[in-house]
Amino acid sequence: MPGIRLFGRRFGFASDDLTIPSLIDIFIRFPSLIAFIVFRVKDVKESWGCNSAIFYRGYFYPLLSCYISIILTQTFIVYFSLKGTPVTNVHPRRFIPYLIYIRLLLIIADISVNIVGLIIIVKAFYSCGIFLKTTIIVSIALSWMVFTGISIMFLLFVDLSGFLSPEKKWELRLKFIFCCGRPYGNENSSIRNIITTLNSLFEDEQFDYVPSDLAAGLILLQQEDVYERRSLNITKIPPIELLKEGHQYATLEYLLTAQSPVLLYANFMGAFHRAPFFVAADKEKKAIIISIRGTLSPADILTDINAVEIAVKTETLGTGYCHSGMHLAASFIIEDIGNKLDEYFLKYPDYTLVCCGYSLGAGVAAILSILYKSKYPSVKCYGIGMPGSVMSRNLALKTEDFIFSFIVDVDLITRASLSSLEYLRNRIVTALNTCHKSKLTVLTKTLFKTAIKSQRTFYDDQQTIHSAVTQHEIVSMPSEDETTSTTHMIQSPSVIFSQSERLVLPGTIVHLYSTDSITFYTQKISYNARLANYDEFFNIIVHPRMMIDHFPSSYKTGLQDCVENYERGRLRLMMAEAINTPVNTLQTLNNQCF
Repeated sequence: MPGIRLFGRRFGFASDDLTIPSLIDIFIRFPSLIAFIVFRVKDVKESWGCNSAIFYRGYFYPLLSCYISIILTQTFIVYFSLKGTPVTNVHPRRFIPYLIYIRLLLIIADISVNIVGLIIIVKAFYSCGIFLKTTIIVSIALSWMVFTGISIMFLLFVDLSGFLSPEKKWELRLKFIFCCGRPYGNENSSIRNIITTLNSLFEDEQFDYVPSDLAAGLILLQQEDVYERRSLNITKIPPIELLKEGHQYATLEYLLTAQSPVLLYANFMGAFHRAPFFVAADKEKKAIIISIRGTLSPADILTDINAVEIAVKTETLGTGYCHSGMHLAASFIIEDIGNKLDEYFLKYPDYTLVCCGYSLGAGVAAILSILYKSKYPSVKCYGIGMPGSVMSRNLALKTEDFIFSFIVDVDLITRASLSSLEYLRNRIVTALNTCHKSKLTVLTKTLFKTAIKSQRTFYDDQQTIHSAVTQHEIVSMPSEDETTSTTHMIQSPSVIFSQSERLVLPGTIVHLYSTDSITFYTQKISYNARLANYDEFFNIIVHPRMMIDHFPSSYKTGLQDCVENYERGRLRLMMAEAINTPVNTLQTLNNQCF
């Protein structure tokens, strides 16, 4: 950061990104250089073939000179690229562009010499020794590999500003990465929304950064966030019935093996704004279940990114806003199912409707449930790994009694929204501006230290529980003055997007948190459960486990652990009551379980 400029154009890599590629080039070419020198020394005493004056003058000595020049040039690139800092001190790296120009000239010279060598070895192939033939062939292959790699890098990272508009650049990137150049059909408006979103986040003129800067910035923020103390002031805990239901819907194992459900309908077509799903009848719970798959394909990622708000009007909940991509996916499911649900409920008249899903599927299930609410008043929704940007606040507050969002610890997706991503970007820029280390140091030493550091993410030293573990009803959501407080307050992210409504987590939010000291490699983690408010998840916590916590296995083990802790807590209370333990001791035992 900023992107390096070559031939009058900006490229998507910085002058301090060349350390590792240059070292790799040196380590690859140095053995070949040694092999050439050994060959020349040996050739003085014995004939290896191909030892004519044409070979040495036309190929060997020029190639040897090229290798020495390349290694020296790459050594200087490594030396200068390690100087300075990512942003505030780039002056020591001012010679890098000139060294790159020299390196490009050496590539041309290297290829030219190897073409001559190829001609020589073809003409005198049988007279050359096996060692020499192998060395020359490896050298030729290496030169063309380096040339191909550098060409691809320049094509991928060249900034076409001036030739193409920022929107057109993102459209080409989307076609190349996600759609392989295929047409979008009738989804052009949604694609434009995605392009606008990406352009707002990554193409802002006041931020000149490259992909490696994002990685370094995340590592710096991880170092900051890992050491931050977050004290939980817990006011409500969920009943065990809700935790058990969440555990059952966190995996298909319960539905597909334990209950032997009646599969009523399925559509496994995955496409843009098309989430695969199935409909089944659960005999034990007497429920018609619509289960929706999470993000799995590039098309699903596009659905996730289409995060601008869209107005939605419901008969029972009124008017609000929701995630555009998820709303289109939910509308597709309603259209695809059609009148089949009415037929299913005629066959199973005493059943209720349950929508469930994971990740993207959870958000689609939440919107699907509010669309079905007027027709099926008893509908419930269980969202595992619910995305952090689903519906507007007014709708979210009206869904507390039938939508249940489950979140594990520092799950990234459950905190991701346009505003939180913008705030994260601003934090990355600030961290890079104040960084006094080289980027390589940040990407190696700092990352390693932070990854192995065992640290508690949440603290519950001041928790106060107002609900009993034997409670069977869903407790109400805590008010804003009862929500989690942190000892380190983070300024709310600013919003530069055109959204008139911030989209938040819907319904009753069950946060599975851990107060253990954990690292990226921690296997056994003990979780507790609490009820949270949506405004506690506006900021992304950069943590080594922020992606692992979103895995389905994390939700399965987390919910299972909470249920087991709950049962142990209930057993302790029963034992304490049996021996007439004082009330204050009962409360202490209760707090120890959560």
